[in-house]
This record gives sequence, structure tokens and C-alpha cells, in this order.
Amino acid sequence: MTFMRHKKLTALTLVASLAAALAYLAWQQVPMPLPARWSQAEVGMLQSLALHNLAPMPPDPGNAVADNPDAAELGHHLFFDTRLSADGNVACATCHQPEHYFTDQRPLAVGLATVERNTMGLAGVAYSPWFFWDGRKDSLWAQALEPLENPLEHGSNRNDIAALIRSDANYQQHYRSVFAQDPDQQSDDQVFANVGKALSASRLAT
Repeated sequence: MTFMRHKKLTALTLVASLAAALAYLAWQQVPMPLPARWSQAEVGMLQSLALHNLAPMPPDPGNAVADNPDAAELGHHLFFDTRLSADGNVACATCHQPEHYFTDQRPLAVGLATVERNTMGLAGVAYSPWFFWDGRKDSLWAQALEPLENPLEHGSNRNDIAALIRSDANYQQHYRSVFAQDPDQQSDDQVFANVGKALSASRLAT
């Protein structure tokens, strides 16, 4: 190492040491700002945004069973049923986890595979006029159906889901109670649509 290069490195080391010392002294001597404090008006505004302060849930004219407690119970069971997925491992609650405000704390949702967007929380979802991040659905029951047939999410299809409803005695009984029809007497499309309507009604149970 040449004398000049050694001298330059020594000077840089001294400058770095001086900067570190000054930063330490500033940290010791300069008082930290006090924590932010909310005014009474601000606290009142925040409290007014709580879900229990919202108006009654708006009507859903496209879903005749939206306010039916039996439909909510059926939807609640469906929400946690992993059989609604192609591999039997993914339920709606896999991503919409109740303990995390119906999201999953991931940067991107993971069903059968990683999807392109993160999981939306469902708290207060019944008050939304549009659904999905891009607003491509205008009803909660239509939104509930799309992940079931998305190959990255549940990866199932309406035929298999209708077959599940028809083959499970519990689901058959609930279905007849809610929709006053036997799933065996309806098309796969009709049964699938009603699954979405029951899932939408489960907002009463969340």
C-alpha cells in the first residue's frame, strides 16, 4: 500500500468515526418527539367508523335469501369447507381468516397456487357496492362464486360443487330448508348460484 493511499484511508476512517460520534451524541442529547396524541374530536371520529355504528345492512335485491338466518348458517358451513376445492385443502377461510379480520396477512393470496393480488378483508363487506379490487362484480353472491372456479384459488367447478351439495345429507337438508327445492331437481348452474347466495348470506354470521 502506498503512503498516499494509506493516508487517504486513515482520513476516511477518521471522518466516519467522527460522524458516528456526532450521531451518538445527538441521539443522547436531542429529545425525541412525544408520541402523537389524539384530540377528543379525532377520537370521536375514529369511534364513529366502528362497524357497530354503521346503519343496518343494505338490502340485496339480487339475493332473496340474503337476510335468512338459515341461509347464513348454510353459508357459514360452506365458508369453512375445504371440499369446495379441487384438492380438498382450500376453503374460503383459508385466505379469509376470521382471526385476521378475514384476510391472511400475506402480500399475495395463496390457494392452490399464488394469485396476483392480496386477500381483501371481509369486515363490513356487505356495505360495498362493488367487489374485487377492480370492482368487476356488483353483488356479493356473484363475487363469492368466482374463486371457487379460479384455477389458482379453489380450482373446482360448478359440477363438482353441485355434486357435493347433492351427496352430503347435511347440505341437502339445509339446501331444501333455505331454497324450498331439492338440489337433485335443479341444474348444476342453479345449485352453484345458490351456493353463492348462501355464502353471501353468511355475512350475517361474521
